[in-house]
Amino acid sequence: MERQLKIKTGSLVRNQKDYISYAKEKVQLEEKLEKLKQEEGVDESKIKYAETELAETAQMLPNCKTRVEGAIEALEAYMSTISEDAEAEPNKKAMESEDWTKAENAVKDVKEW
Repeated sequence: MERQLKIKTGSLVRNQKDYISYAKEKVQLEEKLEKLKQEEGVDESKIKYAETELAETAQMLPNCKTRVEGAIEALEAYMSTISEDAEAEPNKKAMESEDWTKAENAVKDVKEW
């Protein structure tokens, strides 16, 4: 039970980090593209490559967002299942564990983000 909690929490955190990373990369690529466009004598192929790179990164953001949403739904559903039968000893143990606290914090962080 605690193992599944760790896995689902890890998945949520990893997917959130992926999304943040792609979002930062997108901003950097936008800045790079603007800089290239403002420079004189820049080869058109460099600009085209930067545009392609930016487009590919931008395409990843909706995919990552979907994965974050799926991961949070899976974690919340799993936690809800455990909470429903809180009196059972394995569930009680899971809810008192450090992993449970980490899972709650991960859900809270993602929702605030």
